[in-house]
Amino acid sequence: MLTQLFFSSIIHEPIYKLSIVLPTEQEFIHQINNTDISASYSWSDTVHECFIQQVQLYPQKLALELDGQSLTYSELLYFVYCLTNYLTDKIQPNEIICQCVERSFEMIIGMLAILSSGAVYCPLSPLDPPE
Repeated sequence: MLTQLFFSSIIHEPIYKLSIVLPTEQEFIHQINNTDISASYSWSDTVHECFIQQVQLYPQKLALELDGQSLTYSELLYFVYCLTNYLTDKIQPNEIICQCVERSFEMIIGMLAILSSGAVYCPLSPLDPPE
């Protein structure tokens, strides 16, 4: 079947248009991704704006949990605002700020603070080579 699909497509389509996913697999992917969740977010909302909305809706709900530690949305907001205030005095709008940390509370706080300060967030993995 895969051979038939491939050969029938290759005759009529350029190679860059060929799909490596079968139609039945495509249907399955669409079914599991059909979450139909109504969110109050707009496509124009930024990540940090969506975060602020969550804080307003659920200030005492759990926002982060890692290695037995946790932060509520309001606690997370406090740390984000502290770092945002520090960064705002040090950087220019749209400046690219790289962050090289392992997955941690600090990574999330840093990401949200960088975006909230008007800078561009550029994540770097500590596992990547230094070049």
